Amino acid sequence: MIRIKSRKVRKKGVTADFKSLLNNELYQVVDLREIYQNSAIENVFVVKRCLLAINEWVNQSLNEDPVSETGGFLLGRYVKKESEKYDVSLEVFVPSKQVDFQSPHRLEFGIQTLVDLEKIKEQIKEMTLIAWFHTHPNLTPFLSQKDIELHEHFFQQNYQMAIVLDSLSERWDSIFVSRDTNGILETKRDVAHWIAWKDFVV
Repeated sequence: MIRIKSRKVRKKGVTADFKSLLNNELYQVVDLREIYQNSAIENVFVVKRCLLAINEWVNQSLNEDPVSETGGFLLGRYVKKESEKYDVSLEVFVPSKQVDFQSPHRLEFGIQTLVDLEKIKEQIKEMTLIAWFHTHPNLTPFLSQKDIELHEHFFQQNYQMAIVLDSLSERWDSIFVSRDTNGILETKRDVAHWIAWKDFVV
């Protein structure tokens, strides 16, 4: 008789412990429990190199006249905890350089940005798609109806999230949008749910 030994295959992006994984990294932790009562994502570990890459991309957009929306995608890992809760890391920012359309009030990523994203994902097999990011210059941070439709189509997992940043506000007011443990997207948009992006110091 031939015995077949089964082997458990770990899903892409799954990790057991962020604190040991990020032992040699500088990072900020955003506790979404302070923002949403029943967020499926509890802690967001934002790694310094990822934060700096986002800052550089946003600053580049501020050189335009008028300042248009810009964005990209975030790769990282997640830890599944009890009660359908997660901790996630944001480790690699993939800027969307070849979008279909952008203006001060609209951003359309298009097919080429997804092709570019898939190429990066193939190079970093230990990570998975955790979030997408875009700016709302002078519009305040929130998910528009179009944004919600995009998120519901492409970011259906409870460990995935969206980040919106107002690049023309003094503090770069931002919002981290997650789902609750029932999979319902948290779409609140009042000031109480904002985060001052420029307060991140790493």
